[in-house]
Amino acid sequence: MARDEKPLDKGRVKVRVIEFELDGSNQTLRDSIRDIVGAIGGRPQISKQQNPAALGNNAGKPANGGERAVPNQDNEGDDSDETIVEVVEPEDGARQQKRRSPPRTPQILDLDFKSAAIPLTDFCTKLNPDSDNEKYIVIAYWLKHFQLASEVTADHIHTGFRHMKWNTPAEAGQPLRNLKTRSYGYLKAGSKPGAFVVTHIGDNHVLEMAKAAGIDL
Repeated sequence: MARDEKPLDKGRVKVRVIEFELDGSNQTLRDSIRDIVGAIGGRPQISKQQNPAALGNNAGKPANGGERAVPNQDNEGDDSDETIVEVVEPEDGARQQKRRSPPRTPQILDLDFKSAAIPLTDFCTKLNPDSDNEKYIVIAYWLKHFQLASEVTADHIHTGFRHMKWNTPAEAGQPLRNLKTRSYGYLKAGSKPGAFVVTHIGDNHVLEMAKAAGIDL
């Protein structure tokens, strides 16, 4: 190593010799030398084998052959916090529905609707209820006060409907349950399932209907 002894131009140079052994084709050697030169100069070099444009369908895959997720370009701007819920249908493609038991068929009871102080036919005709709920509470009131029935069931109401030649709803017990809800309060639960008792609210409702119809009960 030569050293310049001039007093006005002093400096110090260190040279390190690095020896490499390379083996391969000419193209491989040229790419390797380019990478080495770039590493020494501090500039990363991209070899032709690593050029994404030359990779074609392999772009987006790591060098070790593993799969790497590639962003969906058709959904740009998607929120990464979005939750995707997959709905799995049964194999036959039909949605499963909860099976319900068919409604119980009401039975005809042996009741006397004619010998009371006010027969059921006259009572219902004068009050003229215009809905199933109104018909139910009118018959339930009549059974309570003219037949002294402490409780009524769908069988009682169905028997009254048949006597009046009205069509009983397909689910005969549903109007009774409706009248028991807070929206009405005309009925309350009886001593056994399916049995109901007319409340004072139900009584007052029928009395108001009778008053409007000009009937003194």
